Amino acid sequence: NAAVCHELRTPLTSIVTSLGLLEEITAAAPGSATKRLLANIRTGADILRARTNDLQDLVGFQSGTMRLRPRPTDLGEVLGGCAQRLEPEFLKAGLRLRVELAASVPRVVADPDRIDQIISNLLQNAMKYGAAGGVVDLRLAAGRNAAVIEVQDYGPGVSAWDRARIFQPHVRGSDLRPEIPGMGIGLALASELAKQHRGTLTLESEEGKGSTFRVELPIDAGGELPGGQAS
Repeated sequence: NAAVCHELRTPLTSIVTSLGLLEEITAAAPGSATKRLLANIRTGADILRARTNDLQDLVGFQSGTMRLRPRPTDLGEVLGGCAQRLEPEFLKAGLRLRVELAASVPRVVADPDRIDQIISNLLQNAMKYGAAGGVVDLRLAAGRNAAVIEVQDYGPGVSAWDRARIFQPHVRGSDLRPEIPGMGIGLALASELAKQHRGTLTLESEEGKGSTFRVELPIDAGGELPGGQAS
Protein backbone atom coordinates (compact mmCIF):
# COMPACT_ATOMS: atom_id res chain seq x y z
CA ASN A 1 0.00 0.00 0.00
CA ALA A 2 0.95 3.67 -0.02
CA ALA A 3 2.41 3.49 3.49
CA VAL A 4 4.74 0.66 2.46
CA CYS A 5 5.92 2.68 -0.56
CA HIS A 6 6.67 5.64 1.69
CA GLU A 7 8.55 3.48 4.20
CA LEU A 8 10.70 2.08 1.39
CA ARG A 9 11.28 5.33 -0.49
CA THR A 10 12.46 7.46 2.44
CA PRO A 11 15.54 5.38 3.38
CA LEU A 12 16.19 4.55 -0.28
CA THR A 13 16.45 8.25 -1.13
CA SER A 14 19.00 8.66 1.65
CA ILE A 15 21.00 5.68 0.38
CA VAL A 16 21.05 6.91 -3.23
CA THR A 17 21.98 10.46 -2.23
CA SER A 18 24.78 9.30 0.05
CA LEU A 19 26.04 6.91 -2.60
CA GLY A 20 26.20 9.71 -5.16
CA LEU A 21 28.25 11.85 -2.79
CA LEU A 22 30.55 8.93 -2.00
CA GLU A 23 31.11 8.30 -5.71
CA GLU A 24 32.04 11.95 -6.19
CA ILE A 25 34.54 12.18 -3.34
CA THR A 26 36.08 8.74 -3.85
CA ALA A 27 38.57 8.89 -6.70
CA ALA A 28 38.72 5.12 -7.03
CA ALA A 29 40.81 3.75 -9.87
CA PRO A 30 38.89 1.73 -12.49
CA GLY A 31 38.96 -1.94 -11.57
CA SER A 32 39.82 -1.28 -7.93
CA ALA A 33 38.00 -3.06 -5.11
CA THR A 34 36.44 0.23 -3.99
CA LYS A 35 35.13 0.92 -7.50
CA ARG A 36 33.64 -2.56 -7.73
CA LEU A 37 31.96 -2.26 -4.34
CA LEU A 38 30.46 1.12 -5.23
CA ALA A 39 29.19 -0.32 -8.53
CA ASN A 40 27.57 -3.23 -6.68
CA ILE A 41 25.86 -0.84 -4.27
CA ARG A 42 24.66 1.32 -7.18
CA THR A 43 23.22 -1.71 -8.98
CA GLY A 44 21.39 -2.86 -5.86
CA ALA A 45 20.04 0.62 -5.17
CA ASP A 46 18.82 0.99 -8.77
CA ILE A 47 17.02 -2.36 -8.61
CA LEU A 48 15.37 -1.47 -5.31
CA ARG A 49 14.33 1.95 -6.64
CA ALA A 50 12.79 0.38 -9.76
CA ARG A 51 10.81 -2.11 -7.68
CA THR A 52 9.66 0.61 -5.30
CA ASN A 53 8.51 2.70 -8.28
CA ASP A 54 6.59 -0.28 -9.68
CA LEU A 55 4.88 -0.84 -6.33
CA GLN A 56 3.98 2.84 -6.07
CA ASP A 57 2.59 2.84 -9.62
CA LEU A 58 0.52 -0.29 -8.97
CA VAL A 59 -0.98 1.24 -5.83
CA GLY A 60 -1.57 4.56 -7.59
CA PHE A 61 -3.40 3.15 -10.61
CA GLN A 62 -5.47 0.71 -8.57
CA SER A 63 -6.56 3.51 -6.22
CA GLY A 64 -7.19 6.00 -9.02
CA THR A 65 -4.65 8.54 -7.78
CA MET A 66 -2.44 8.09 -10.86
CA ARG A 67 -3.61 8.83 -14.40
CA LEU A 68 -2.60 7.92 -17.92
CA ARG A 69 -1.36 10.59 -20.31
CA PRO A 70 -2.70 9.18 -23.58
CA ARG A 71 -1.96 10.42 -27.08
CA PRO A 72 -1.69 8.88 -30.56
CA THR A 73 1.20 6.46 -30.21
CA ASP A 74 3.38 4.53 -32.65
CA LEU A 75 3.78 1.19 -30.89
CA GLY A 76 6.60 0.12 -33.19
CA GLU A 77 8.61 3.13 -32.12
CA VAL A 78 7.94 2.49 -28.42
CA LEU A 79 8.77 -1.22 -28.63
CA GLY A 80 11.84 -0.61 -30.76
CA GLY A 81 13.21 1.86 -28.24
CA CYS A 82 12.47 -0.48 -25.35
CA ALA A 83 14.23 -3.38 -27.09
CA GLN A 84 17.26 -1.27 -27.92
CA ARG A 85 17.56 -0.10 -24.31
CA LEU A 86 17.33 -3.62 -22.85
CA GLU A 87 19.41 -5.47 -25.45
CA PRO A 88 22.70 -5.07 -23.48
CA GLU A 89 21.04 -6.71 -20.47
CA PHE A 90 19.93 -9.65 -22.62
CA LEU A 91 23.45 -10.07 -23.97
CA LYS A 92 24.84 -9.97 -20.44
CA ALA A 93 22.34 -12.69 -19.46
CA GLY A 94 23.45 -14.86 -22.39
CA LEU A 95 20.21 -14.38 -24.32
CA ARG A 96 19.37 -12.96 -27.73
CA LEU A 97 16.42 -10.60 -28.08
CA ARG A 98 14.71 -11.19 -31.42
CA VAL A 99 12.41 -8.37 -32.55
CA GLU A 100 9.69 -8.50 -35.20
CA LEU A 101 7.62 -5.32 -35.54
CA ALA A 102 4.98 -5.17 -38.26
CA ALA A 103 4.88 -1.81 -40.01
CA SER A 104 1.16 -2.14 -40.75
CA VAL A 105 -0.03 -1.59 -37.16
CA PRO A 106 -2.00 1.69 -36.86
CA ARG A 107 -1.28 4.17 -34.12
CA VAL A 108 -3.21 3.62 -30.91
CA VAL A 109 -4.38 6.06 -28.27
CA ALA A 110 -2.08 5.22 -25.37
CA ASP A 111 0.37 6.53 -22.82
CA PRO A 112 3.70 5.66 -24.46
CA ASP A 113 5.62 5.76 -21.18
CA ARG A 114 3.25 3.23 -19.63
CA ILE A 115 3.33 1.00 -22.72
CA ASP A 116 7.11 1.05 -22.41
CA GLN A 117 6.70 0.08 -18.75
CA ILE A 118 4.47 -2.88 -19.64
CA ILE A 119 6.89 -4.22 -22.23
CA SER A 120 9.96 -3.57 -20.08
CA ASN A 121 8.45 -5.62 -17.26
CA LEU A 122 7.51 -8.46 -19.63
CA LEU A 123 10.96 -8.50 -21.24
CA GLN A 124 12.72 -8.44 -17.88
CA ASN A 125 10.51 -11.31 -16.75
CA ALA A 126 11.45 -13.28 -19.87
CA MET A 127 15.10 -12.49 -19.23
CA LYS A 128 14.85 -14.19 -15.83
CA TYR A 129 13.29 -17.38 -17.16
CA GLY A 130 14.57 -17.67 -20.72
CA ALA A 131 16.61 -20.77 -21.56
CA ALA A 132 20.33 -20.05 -21.19
CA GLY A 133 21.92 -19.37 -24.56
CA GLY A 134 18.50 -19.10 -26.18
CA VAL A 135 16.29 -16.34 -27.51
CA VAL A 136 13.38 -14.20 -26.38
CA ASP A 137 10.94 -12.98 -29.02
CA LEU A 138 9.25 -9.57 -29.05
CA ARG A 139 6.54 -9.26 -31.69
CA LEU A 140 4.06 -6.59 -32.77
CA ALA A 141 1.22 -7.30 -35.20
CA ALA A 142 -2.22 -6.01 -36.11
CA GLY A 143 -5.07 -8.18 -34.87
CA ARG A 144 -8.81 -7.75 -35.26
CA ASN A 145 -9.47 -4.20 -34.01
CA ALA A 146 -6.43 -4.48 -31.76
CA ALA A 147 -2.68 -4.16 -31.76
CA VAL A 148 -1.13 -7.39 -30.49
CA ILE A 149 2.20 -7.44 -28.66
CA GLU A 150 3.79 -10.75 -27.68
CA VAL A 151 6.79 -11.55 -25.51
CA GLN A 152 7.77 -15.21 -25.79
CA ASP A 153 10.46 -17.11 -23.93
CA TYR A 154 11.50 -20.73 -24.26
CA GLY A 155 12.23 -21.43 -20.62
CA PRO A 156 10.61 -23.79 -18.10
CA GLY A 157 7.06 -22.52 -18.58
CA VAL A 158 4.42 -21.88 -15.91
CA SER A 159 2.34 -24.52 -14.14
CA ALA A 160 -1.46 -24.46 -14.38
CA TRP A 161 -1.63 -23.56 -10.68
CA ASP A 162 0.62 -20.54 -11.13
CA ARG A 163 -1.03 -19.43 -14.39
CA ALA A 164 -4.32 -18.94 -12.54
CA ARG A 165 -2.81 -16.39 -10.15
CA ILE A 166 0.26 -15.00 -11.88
CA PHE A 167 -1.13 -11.48 -12.35
CA GLN A 168 -1.99 -11.05 -8.68
CA PRO A 169 0.30 -8.74 -6.66
CA HIS A 170 3.12 -10.38 -4.71
CA VAL A 171 2.58 -13.75 -6.39
CA ARG A 172 5.63 -15.59 -7.70
CA GLY A 173 5.98 -19.03 -9.23
CA SER A 174 5.72 -21.84 -6.70
CA ASP A 175 8.70 -23.69 -8.19
CA LEU A 176 11.08 -20.75 -8.71
CA ARG A 177 14.77 -21.17 -8.09
CA PRO A 178 15.62 -19.17 -4.94
CA GLU A 179 18.32 -17.17 -6.73
CA ILE A 180 15.79 -15.56 -9.11
CA PRO A 181 15.01 -12.10 -7.66
CA GLY A 182 11.65 -10.38 -7.59
CA MET A 183 8.76 -9.10 -5.47
CA GLY A 184 5.87 -10.31 -7.61
CA ILE A 185 4.98 -6.76 -8.69
CA GLY A 186 6.06 -6.49 -12.35
CA LEU A 187 3.39 -8.72 -13.92
CA ALA A 188 0.64 -7.34 -11.68
CA LEU A 189 1.58 -3.81 -12.75
CA ALA A 190 1.75 -4.79 -16.43
CA SER A 191 -1.74 -6.30 -16.17
CA GLU A 192 -3.14 -3.22 -14.42
CA LEU A 193 -1.62 -0.88 -17.02
CA ALA A 194 -3.09 -2.96 -19.85
CA LYS A 195 -6.52 -2.67 -18.20
CA GLN A 196 -6.06 1.10 -17.86
CA HIS A 197 -5.67 1.15 -21.67
CA ARG A 198 -8.88 -0.90 -22.07
CA GLY A 199 -6.67 -3.75 -23.16
CA THR A 200 -5.75 -7.17 -21.86
CA LEU A 201 -2.66 -9.08 -20.78
CA THR A 202 -2.89 -12.86 -21.03
CA LEU A 203 -0.52 -15.79 -20.69
CA GLU A 204 -0.16 -18.97 -22.70
CA SER A 205 2.33 -21.43 -21.27
CA GLU A 206 3.26 -25.08 -21.27
CA GLU A 207 5.62 -26.55 -18.73
CA GLY A 208 8.97 -27.33 -20.28
CA LYS A 209 8.26 -25.32 -23.44
CA GLY A 210 8.15 -21.69 -22.37
CA SER A 211 5.63 -18.87 -22.07
CA THR A 212 3.98 -16.25 -24.26
CA PHE A 213 2.61 -13.08 -22.70
CA ARG A 214 0.17 -11.31 -25.02
CA VAL A 215 -0.92 -7.68 -24.74
CA GLU A 216 -3.90 -6.58 -26.83
CA LEU A 217 -4.63 -2.86 -27.12
CA PRO A 218 -7.71 -1.50 -28.91
CA ILE A 219 -6.82 0.34 -32.11
CA ASP A 220 -9.90 2.53 -31.74
CA ALA A 221 -10.40 3.63 -28.12
CA GLY A 222 -12.81 6.38 -29.08
CA GLY A 223 -10.02 8.94 -28.61
CA GLU A 224 -10.31 8.73 -24.83
CA LEU A 225 -8.99 6.51 -22.07
CA PRO A 226 -9.72 6.38 -18.35
CA GLY A 227 -7.60 8.89 -16.48
CA GLY A 228 -6.98 11.34 -19.28
CA GLN A 229 -7.93 12.85 -22.59
CA ALA A 230 -6.16 12.03 -25.82
CA SER A 231 -4.15 14.95 -27.08
